Amino acid sequence: EALQSALRWEEAIPELDRAIMLQPLNSSLYLMRGQLRSKLETFKKSNRPDSRGEDDLRKALSLSPLDPKANRTVINHYQVRKEYAKAEEVLQKFLKQVHYIVGLDKQLVQLQVLQRHLSDAANTLYQSSPSEEETSRLLVPLLSDIEAAHSGDGVSLVGKWLSTEGSSGF
Repeated sequence: EALQSALRWEEAIPELDRAIMLQPLNSSLYLMRGQLRSKLETFKKSNRPDSRGEDDLRKALSLSPLDPKANRTVINHYQVRKEYAKAEEVLQKFLKQVHYIVGLDKQLVQLQVLQRHLSDAANTLYQSSPSEEETSRLLVPLLSDIEAAHSGDGVSLVGKWLSTEGSSGF
């Protein structure tokens, strides 16, 4: 970790390799090495992408699937690379395993909007919003965008919500 902090990333990787050999089930070691490899790939801007950083991040997740830091790191890794579908996949899987972590529902909505999955984003927002006021404030512009893209879709979505819950005050 000291080498990483000193920005001597290339020197830190062999040290992490040795640490992983001694502790092959330590997810935080894979997480650190994956982050370093990903940063090096970004800074070197090589023409040949190196998947080892992503492989390490995935390994960290497989060893500790409920670790919020590992999940956020992998999600951010994919977001930076504009691989929104992969980021959403990791986030959806994590949200199924944990009850609630502040901010992840909004991150999921953001990923869905970036992929232009507006109806999914509206559903996610409607189901996870902590208050009716916040739901209305955030949903109205999103429903307007859905309606503008496909006339009737936004109205149908609201109708579906109202029929499944009676009347939610929306």
